[in-house]
Amino acid sequence: MLRILLKRFIIQCTRIARHRMNITREKESGFEIVRQYYNLVDEHYRTKKQVQDYADMLHKSPKTLSNIFFYLQTAFAASGYPRTGGSGS
Repeated sequence: MLRILLKRFIIQCTRIARHRMNITREKESGFEIVRQYYNLVDEHYRTKKQVQDYADMLHKSPKTLSNIFFYLQTAFAASGYPRTGGSGS
């Protein structure tokens, strides 16, 4: 029961965030690549240390990954939402 409620909560939060941040199809695909990247890092962080390794697994170039992260970071900052984590926050 609790798991179902948690899933519903996460779905609702995601829908609200998409609406408030005006998520387009282009941004959505970028978010998906970032999600896959983080999953791969979580799974392979002990053996894979280079961005190139993860880019190969995602069938992207390291430059493409860098551009996606930069684009999403810029879009997120422009939306007015505060950064989380990192230094100076």
